[in-house]
Amino acid sequence: CPRSKSDLLREISNNFPHYKTCPPALYQWYSHVCLQLLHLVPTMEGPIMSMFVDKALDMDVEIKIDDKGGVFLDDSGNGNEGDGEFFNGMTDEVATSSPMPKKRSFQQLSQEGITTPTSNVALDTTAEDESDHINEIAERLDTLMTVLYEHIIQATAFSPDSLSEAMMAAVNARRMYRHLDEVFDKKVRTTDRSKFVQFVFFVLFGRENDALEAVGRLMAKREQMKEIKNEALDVDLFNQMDPLYRGFSAKLIDVFFNPSYAGDVPRQTVVCYLASFVSRATYVCPETVCECIAALLRWAEIYLTAQESQKKKGRTPLRRSASSALSISAQQQPCEVHALFYTSCQAAFYLMCFRGVEAIQYYRNAYEHRDDPDSPYADPESVDIGPQRWRFLCGHEMQPLKYCLESVRLEFLHLAEDLDLFLDQGLDDELPNIEETKAFLDGLWNSLSKEGKQTPKTKGKTPVRRRSTIISTAAIQEKKRLDGGVGGLGKGSNPLGSFFPFDP
Repeated sequence: CPRSKSDLLREISNNFPHYKTCPPALYQWYSHVCLQLLHLVPTMEGPIMSMFVDKALDMDVEIKIDDKGGVFLDDSGNGNEGDGEFFNGMTDEVATSSPMPKKRSFQQLSQEGITTPTSNVALDTTAEDESDHINEIAERLDTLMTVLYEHIIQATAFSPDSLSEAMMAAVNARRMYRHLDEVFDKKVRTTDRSKFVQFVFFVLFGRENDALEAVGRLMAKREQMKEIKNEALDVDLFNQMDPLYRGFSAKLIDVFFNPSYAGDVPRQTVVCYLASFVSRATYVCPETVCECIAALLRWAEIYLTAQESQKKKGRTPLRRSASSALSISAQQQPCEVHALFYTSCQAAFYLMCFRGVEAIQYYRNAYEHRDDPDSPYADPESVDIGPQRWRFLCGHEMQPLKYCLESVRLEFLHLAEDLDLFLDQGLDDELPNIEETKAFLDGLWNSLSKEGKQTPKTKGKTPVRRRSTIISTAAIQEKKRLDGGVGGLGKGSNPLGSFFPFDP
């Protein structure tokens, strides 16, 4: 029957247990049964995995986390697919009461009985009930995410000494990404402050990268043993394949560079996804890190050049919003008028805070080998994160550091001193000398201090270097994060209201 597949998928989706009312065992059983169908109909893998991501997203957005780490349920939503059926079963007395009762948890339903509800009990939701409800939703979300992770890990499993298994694992990872790519673009990335579901892609890219590294290692071993024969063509094809994370990062950069893409807010979200993913995914290579930072710096420079051009012509500087309200308050709220610019700068600073040591080392190595035709490094221009670019951006009158996350701002300035980010005489003899660079860094600290920012400086001198470690990120400072700020945001102000989706 030509419609049998679509009819089956519709029935599976319509009968999927509702996370608010079904027993935990039933929810887990139904999820595993859906995966068992893939052994019978492999072509259903894409729709089934997309449905799992969609169901997990419903639970993800209902659980909210405030800036201090408190957890609560979102009261703005009207529920999901099962809400209408649930309330249709209520008695007229409860259904017509005001206010409308909230969705009751499985624990409440099991204690009260669904067919004989009591109106007073149904209408009251205490803090203890809400806590139980949050735990139940979190348990079902964990169940669904675990099922997804297990399927990804099983499909990409391989023996460390088996070339064929490693190659098949990479192929399977790419197949699953084709299934989920559209879901990410249309649902996950467009969902405000998604907290858990996006890590499906984080795991998938890591597994594929492990498989590709195993392929390269095993092929190098076979070449040394001179056992390779007719498989050279397939091997060359695998060796030329870029990891999925590079394509994912490139796609986010392309969307960010596209001025006609759905306004500023989605592009700001794209920048936060890019910065958070590349910072947290340790399997992302230094070359990709440098390319991402260089792309953000290049866009910021173009933006500033356009602003200067408009000023010279006597026109109003370009703004990223057509809203008259924003235009009126331009001088008072520059972070709103130039939100996309400040977000891109913050993303570059953020990436340096987490990956700056390896990124700047890669760039300097690439520059040293720029004239070597056999250089293993990328073209220095494509990974240019040199001192001139940082000086131009940080020293501009728009003061991008001023409108960053406070934790990112302080961390970046410490990093700039530790790595001599504004000075590298080994690359360009025309760059400012050490004294000028020190004065420039002092000027950045002083400008922030005048704005009322608390900066840990020594008396009139450059901030003291932290000898214990070069980078001590906000994410690993657990006590400070719990005292103020979660999700890697650290403690302090957040002018842009940023949210980094791959942060813990």
